Amino acid sequence: MSRKSLIILVISLVSSFASFAQQGARTAALKANESKLIYPLYKGSVEMGVMPVENVQFPFVHKGTCKVVFDVSAATPDSARNTYNAGLLEAMRILNLHVVAGVPAEKIDAVVVFHGPAAASFFNDEVYNKRFKMNNPNGALIQDLKAHGVKFVVCGQTLALRNLTIDAFPAGVQKAYSARTALSDLQQQGYAVYSLTE
Repeated sequence: MSRKSLIILVISLVSSFASFAQQGARTAALKANESKLIYPLYKGSVEMGVMPVENVQFPFVHKGTCKVVFDVSAATPDSARNTYNAGLLEAMRILNLHVVAGVPAEKIDAVVVFHGPAAASFFNDEVYNKRFKMNNPNGALIQDLKAHGVKFVVCGQTLALRNLTIDAFPAGVQKAYSARTALSDLQQQGYAVYSLTE
C-alpha cells in the first residue's frame, strides 16, 4: 500500500470513528431526555424524538411544499441485523423536526434514495429472511413512511453490481439509473438533500 493510500485510509477511519462517536453521543443525549421528547409524526424509537424549543428567533418561514430527499447508503452491521437502519431513523427524526418547526405534514414531499450496503435494510421480508433468517425490522418503518407519502428509490447500479432485482424490495420502490443521478436530478428540482451515510 502506498503512503498516499495509507494516509487516505487513516483519514477515512478517523472520520468514521468521529461520526460514530457523534451519533452515539446524540443517542445518549436523546435517551437521557426521553421524557421530554415529542413525536409529531413518527414514533417507535428514541432516535426519532425531537426536543421542544421555545422562543425560536429564526423560524421556518417557507410556506410552499417542503421538498427533502434522504441519501441513505450505510448498512446495519451484521451483528445488529435485528435493529433499525440508522439512516431511516434519522430521516424520520428530520421529518419530525420539520413538523415541529411548523411545516404541515401534508406539505412535505420526501424521497428516500438508497444504495450500496444500505440496500439490504430495504429488502422485503422474503428476501431478508433468506439472507438473515428473520423478518426485516425496517419493514414497519418503511410502511409508516409510505403511509405518509414518502417515496423510495433504489440505485440501479447497486442492483446490477449486487445481482439484485427490484422484486427484492417492497412494492412501490422505484428504480433509478443510479443514486447519484437521482440525487442530482432531485436537487435541481429544489429538493434539500440530507446525506445519511453513517
